[in-house]
Amino acid sequence: KQSSNNQKHMYSIRRIVGNSMQPFLYNGDIIICKKQKTYNTDDVVICRNAHRIIIKRIQSIVDDKVYLVGDNKLASTDSRYFGSVKSSAIIAKYLWRIRLH
Repeated sequence: KQSSNNQKHMYSIRRIVGNSMQPFLYNGDIIICKKQKTYNTDDVVICRNAHRIIIKRIQSIVDDKVYLVGDNKLASTDSRYFGSVKSSAIIAKYLWRIRLH
């Protein structure tokens, strides 16, 4: 039981690689994320997709499917290319950014 309690408060730290979320997040930014019970439209989330970890914004949620987009449409490979993903593929929600440059 203690393990499951720790899971609900689990934070993670990630470094942004790439330009798909500019101007909101930039290559090299450090972000703090947290696992959530539910996610909403416009949340920025960390997600598993085809053996990769990606960060995108939720554009829409229909049933158990989430449509993800990058803020920088010209530099983003997102649901426009790979389609919606299952909500269970979401790892965590973006909370804070640390910009080191």
